[in-house]
Amino acid sequence: MTEARKTNLEVASALGLAARNAKAEAFVSSILPVIARIRASGLATNADIAAELNARQVRTPRGGQWSAIKVQQVLARAV
Repeated sequence: MTEARKTNLEVASALGLAARNAKAEAFVSSILPVIARIRASGLATNADIAAELNARQVRTPRGGQWSAIKVQQVLARAV
């Protein structure tokens, strides 16, 4: 691989990572108020929060169902 290609690949990779991180941060910012309202209603465990998000038909960033692990990942990213 030439040096120019290697540099371009590194730049493209960094830009892609920055775009994914920005999208993830935007999603976390939008879902945290929903999770806060669920917690305020008395549901405390990640499994309970995931079940409530699924009951409300709130989708994950990739369009899937919520799990306790996914809730944990969102909360960890918010810190």
